[in-house]
Amino acid sequence: MPNAGPALPNGLKARAGPGANTGRPYPVHPIGQDRRLGNNPAVATIRPEAPADSPTITGLLEACFPTQAESQLVTALRRAGRLSLSLVAAEQGQVVGHVAFSPVSTAAGHSGTGLAPLAVAPGQRRQGIGAQLVRAGLEA
Repeated sequence: MPNAGPALPNGLKARAGPGANTGRPYPVHPIGQDRRLGNNPAVATIRPEAPADSPTITGLLEACFPTQAESQLVTALRRAGRLSLSLVAAEQGQVVGHVAFSPVSTAAGHSGTGLAPLAVAPGQRRQGIGAQLVRAGLEA
């Protein structure tokens, strides 16, 4: 069993993933209470994707990911009628975020719903928009 490391005060957990060995803890908060957001998290309008949003979503995905794989995935799922749910976040009429949900299955025959990709415009990140999109999708 790996060493869990020293106990940390005040509900802090050891960092996992990148920077795991730095010894710096990070606070763990319930969804919607991320202290990194400050006192004024953004409240975007979350709505289903409209046909006119497709080019904007493609551009957003290409701005957010290093390759076109995610935009091609969403386009292929849309064309095949396999997007179970596609939501956008809009601020002042501009699409600033997107999340897609689609059916997935395993080799063992289990099925469910996959969430991917999730994208928020680079200038709008760390304001809670991604969390809003995920929450709205899970509640739909």
